[in-house]
Amino acid sequence: MLLKKITLENIRSYKEKTVIEIPEGTILFQGDIGCGKSTILSAIEFALFGLGDIDGNNLLRSGEMRGSVLLEFEANIKNYQIFRSLIRRSKKVTQDAGYIVDEHVRTSYSVSEMKSKILKIININEKAQARTTSVIYRFAIFTPQEMMKQILSELPEKRLEILRRAFNIEEYSTARRNAEIFLGWTKGEVRLSSEITKDLYERKALLEGLKQRVTFLTIEVEKAKTEISELDKKIKELNGEIESLKPRQVLVLQLQVSIPHLNKTIERNQRTLEKEQERLDLLKRDLASINTNENTVSQLEQIYDDYVSKKDRLKQLEPSIRLFDIFEKEKTRLEQRLENERKNLESDINRLTEERKAELEKIEREEKSIKELNTFEKEEASLKESISHLITLREESEEILSLIAENRTERLALEEQMSKKQEEIERMIRIGEGAPCPTCRQKLSGEHISKVKAEYHQEKLGVEEHVKYLNHTLTTYEHKLRETKSLMEKLESKDEHLRKLQRVLGMLTEKKDSIENAKKNLEIKFFRITENQQNLSNHNYSLEERTKLSQISREMSGLSPEKELYRQVEQIVSKYEFEKIEHRYLEGLHEIKRKSKIEKEINDNNKLVDTLEIEINSNKQKLHETQILFEKNNNAIKELEILQQTVEDFKNKMSEMRQSISGKRSELRLLETNLHEVENEVHVKKERYLIKQIFRETCNWLEQHFIPAVQDIERYVLQSINEEFNQLFQRWFHVLMETGSISVEADSNFTPIISQSGYSLSINSLSGGEKTSVALAYRLALNTMLKRVAGMNNALLILDEPTDGFGKEQLFRLKQVLNELNSAQIIMVSHERELESFVDKIYRVTKDGNQSRIEVVRYN
Repeated sequence: MLLKKITLENIRSYKEKTVIEIPEGTILFQGDIGCGKSTILSAIEFALFGLGDIDGNNLLRSGEMRGSVLLEFEANIKNYQIFRSLIRRSKKVTQDAGYIVDEHVRTSYSVSEMKSKILKIININEKAQARTTSVIYRFAIFTPQEMMKQILSELPEKRLEILRRAFNIEEYSTARRNAEIFLGWTKGEVRLSSEITKDLYERKALLEGLKQRVTFLTIEVEKAKTEISELDKKIKELNGEIESLKPRQVLVLQLQVSIPHLNKTIERNQRTLEKEQERLDLLKRDLASINTNENTVSQLEQIYDDYVSKKDRLKQLEPSIRLFDIFEKEKTRLEQRLENERKNLESDINRLTEERKAELEKIEREEKSIKELNTFEKEEASLKESISHLITLREESEEILSLIAENRTERLALEEQMSKKQEEIERMIRIGEGAPCPTCRQKLSGEHISKVKAEYHQEKLGVEEHVKYLNHTLTTYEHKLRETKSLMEKLESKDEHLRKLQRVLGMLTEKKDSIENAKKNLEIKFFRITENQQNLSNHNYSLEERTKLSQISREMSGLSPEKELYRQVEQIVSKYEFEKIEHRYLEGLHEIKRKSKIEKEINDNNKLVDTLEIEINSNKQKLHETQILFEKNNNAIKELEILQQTVEDFKNKMSEMRQSISGKRSELRLLETNLHEVENEVHVKKERYLIKQIFRETCNWLEQHFIPAVQDIERYVLQSINEEFNQLFQRWFHVLMETGSISVEADSNFTPIISQSGYSLSINSLSGGEKTSVALAYRLALNTMLKRVAGMNNALLILDEPTDGFGKEQLFRLKQVLNELNSAQIIMVSHERELESFVDKIYRVTKDGNQSRIEVVRYN
């Protein structure tokens, strides 16, 4: 794969659409730390594989809603374009539209589909995984320097896991883990089968016992059936004898019913006779009482008539009395309302008087506090006049500061310019005669170096003279600035005093307005107090209620005689009611009306008594005859009971035998069901026993053959890769660190082992340059091995800050490394200017504010 061009828009510090042409050869993106160099590498990776493990908020430019990357590259002699974009939704940044242009045909894809398509195009045999970039790309083409240092310090098992994925041999460890999982499951099945089949022999013995019990119960049921048949014949014979005795039984039963019935009838008639005789006595006493009541009624008749007439008079007076009561309640209500209104007026007068007194005191206090208002107003006018030219001084101060900044910037630029010139001459002297000039690329000679030195000294004298002039000008401006600031400080002090005075004036003015409003409120309250006092003294309140009260009093005076008459009549009626005149009179009348009915009932009762005495004598004769007939036939009942008891015993025995048969049949059915279940269980346990044997053989095969074989294959593959990797790792390290006694190698877990003079060293104990050399050598060895294993060509290599901590000698050794790599396209990102001399194209990356810009410095 070879990159052609990349276009960035709103990616980190790149705001405007930035187009970067990427030719073949060695390309350097050079610039200060933080200027946006690494953003280009992140954009290339985003275009190829999407966000992966990168947070979209860290890639989309802050404050922008959309961003995009368009990457053009060549793979397998075909040109492709990839477009990916980002969109900000609420607080989250996600991938938006994306497409691939293949042979001028544009096709849109989802995020996962697009990653799979890219891996296929660039011949990376790797499964696309969500939320991660390509592992092979990260180690074969582009590995961030910090990530490589991290993998060097990882635990061995973690490092091996990463490298298995990178070398695409994780299938061995996956197969081993899956085999171990399956082995664990198989052992579990063996334990389960052992648990299931542990009682197989006991269940077989139980099955044999169940079969014997079924045979025994079948024989017992047949014996019981024969005995039941014989008992049934005996019962039929006894039933014939019972049928011959049943007519006599019926007669005895009838007699048994008739005798108690006759006894009950005689007793019932006897009780009825006694009750009727008692009732006759009561009726006679009642008749005597009625005769007494006739005398009482004649005595109460005149008094009762007077009671009725008085009650009628009360009903006639009731409408007037109800009206009088209504007037009385209304009068009480109106008098209460008048009293309440009087109290409200007195309360209102007292409240307004107290409020007026308090406000008068407050006004006196406020008037004392605003006496100095005129003095403060005069002082305000004076201060405003004295600070009128403060704004002009501030503008002059800002203008002087601007001139000072311009002079200092110009002086600093001249000093940097001379420093760069000095560095160029020193580098030219170090390179020596015969080498190409780093500025004009001409061959260096002694004359050329002397000429450059003379030009530098001449230019230096002119610059120093100009710097002296700038220093003098700066001194003048700074003196003038100090004078202006001193005057401004005095005026600003007065300005601050003026603002405080204005706040005081504002408060005093508000108090003055508040006093005026309070005086107006006092006048209103005084008027209300006077008005309420007049109304109270003249009874000039609740006039409507007073009119109604006068009218009600007149109406009540007209109804007073009727009220008094009602009271007198009510007293007489109450006296009669207390003596119960009405009840006694009406009750007497009622008793008199019953006299004829009582006399008739006495006659009827005498007749009923005679009839009952005749019926009792007849029933006693009939009872005597029935008892004689019962004694003659009573023996037949005893014989019948004996026969029936015998039949009942036979039937009970048959029932018990049938229940026994039923129980045995139920037991048989249960035994047959259990027999069937046990047979099935024994069958299942036998099959499970066979499965257990198969699983045991499988476990043995996995433990003794398959898993060891996979481990051996993986160990052999890793060992073969490790041997070649170790050679490359040592070779690249010795190229970068040609002198010194430090040596490196990778152990079987690909852990870098560093030693010096036979003693082991920790990677953290190395210097910055030595640590970077180890990381870069490890990175290049890993890059070479991965490309061979993955079958990739040696076209593209991306290096991120590969010279961190390098000295000048190591920087020049890197050129030899790049030449030996022989990659068609090498992209480097670095802040080291020394790399410029051995690359084909240089891009200078600068940052203006928060926006990065790119310019081509040189293109060979």
